Amino acid sequence: MKRDLVTDIKAVHSIKAQTVTATATGVSVDLLGFNSVTAIIALGAATSLDGSNKIVFSLVESDDNSVFTAVDATVAADNIEGSSDYSPQHGVVTIDADAETDDVYKIGYRGKKRYIKVVGTVTGTVSIGVACPVILGHAEETPAVQTV
Repeated sequence: MKRDLVTDIKAVHSIKAQTVTATATGVSVDLLGFNSVTAIIALGAATSLDGSNKIVFSLVESDDNSVFTAVDATVAADNIEGSSDYSPQHGVVTIDADAETDDVYKIGYRGKKRYIKVVGTVTGTVSIGVACPVILGHAEETPAVQTV
């Protein structure tokens, strides 16, 4: 039995580790050569989050790496996977309470577009540490090449 995962995946940044106080749009991630994708949303602690002061994470997608659109909420069940531990609605992770910070969330993408980005949309006053790496899996050729 093969127990090695590292040769089958590639990890890249969409949003590099930073303190976010305004909407953050990650760099695009090229999915060519991989058959699965998971965006990780790693958060530091924050205070004073509520319904008016929040950050909402979502994915945008593109065929050409120039025009990006939100993953279509009407077909999100076909394009997005999430974990029931945070009940994502159509591939969206809403952080609007202090208790939801200092944690890790994930959004799985099953769509057909070649490029994705992670977007963290800030409403109100927010200051939170964020890092959003993207894990590309099921490489068509192994070992998957990890470039720095």
